[in-house]
Amino acid sequence: MRTFPRMNHLMLDDPSGDSGGYGKLPSYAVRRDFLGVLADWLASNM
Repeated sequence: MRTFPRMNHLMLDDPSGDSGGYGKLPSYAVRRDFLGVLADWLASNM
């Protein structure tokens, strides 16, 4: 199992973790570090 600090359930950088703070998120892009891990997992398991 791998954890991603400061990332919410939408795979977005979320420094506060407050569900009411979505409008204040620094970006709405999925984090690159997560995408890299996901791509590696898909390549090895598909």
